[in-house]
Amino acid sequence: MKTAIFKSLSLAAALTAATAAGANAQSGAAAAQSQLKLIEARRVVQALGPDSGVNQATAEVNATVMTELERAAPAGDSQRAGMLTAAGKLAVANMQAQVAEATAAAYAANFTAEQLQAMSAFFASSAGKALLERREVVTRQSATLARALLPEVFNQTASSYCKQVTCTAAEWQAFATLLARAANEQNARP
Repeated sequence: MKTAIFKSLSLAAALTAATAAGANAQSGAAAAQSQLKLIEARRVVQALGPDSGVNQATAEVNATVMTELERAAPAGDSQRAGMLTAAGKLAVANMQAQVAEATAAAYAANFTAEQLQAMSAFFASSAGKALLERREVVTRQSATLARALLPEVFNQTASSYCKQVTCTAAEWQAFATLLARAANEQNARP
């Protein structure tokens, strides 16, 4: 009887050990797969450069930090306020690597390893390099075309709004000012 119990306990222990070893092997494989995804995601973030989201995230943090530091700066002491601003800018610059790593982690969480590898391969190709090279020019051209639409947007806004309510003279004047400002900005641009 003791031998049967011993054999049963030994078998149970062996099964438990085998299950644990299998789970550890699976978690090890999953961890390795996660690391590979993160490496690919870092390549994508590096290839995208300013378009990866790192610069935008850092700019948003910087704007918040600078606003809060302006509020906290000692009144009437421009030297100390300048030192505080410089310290804030340095702190934001130092965190850029952390933002890049967090951005890579976000890419890894939202894309499969295969998708990340395909993105990396694309950005390493001649077409991908051309896209990265010319994206700023395309973005500027697109922004110029969008700004050209501002007068029409303000016209449609005024028309739609004034159909819903009876616009006051002040509201009409505000719309006229917006239109004039948009037209002046458009004419001032090359």
